[in-house]
Amino acid sequence: VLRTISLPSTHSAGDGLGGVTLVRDAGRRIVAAYAGDARGHLWRFDLRGEPSTWRVSYGRPLFTTEGNRPIYAAPAWQAHPQGGTMVVVGTGIALDENHLRDTAHRNGIFGIWDPTSRDDGTESSGFETIAESQLLEQHIGELRGQDGN
Repeated sequence: VLRTISLPSTHSAGDGLGGVTLVRDAGRRIVAAYAGDARGHLWRFDLRGEPSTWRVSYGRPLFTTEGNRPIYAAPAWQAHPQGGTMVVVGTGIALDENHLRDTAHRNGIFGIWDPTSRDDGTESSGFETIAESQLLEQHIGELRGQDGN
């Protein structure tokens, strides 16, 4: 273990973090990581420089799901055309039988724009955690031909 990074005291990860995805800069150096947690938070960890300087970006989660639905699978990301990255996460958990019986919560897939620069790690001033209610909701339906079939 090089370093343990604590979450802000105002947030709990519940049963812990899920899968972790690393972010590399143009020189292929690891500069950040994304992870979700059992309380529905999406975190970005700044891993630039010496391990003693590693920290939670913005000092808060990037995104929080409504009802704190867990994010356990490792996030995916790609470069965003306006800078930063687009981070994609899905909610849900299936660690034991109780999780499989829980049909009261609707799960989803979410794309969150993280404006943090991958080149130099500059964080967007005034960034606030994104709530699910701020996102544009889209539904994927069945595709049909022009004749209705």
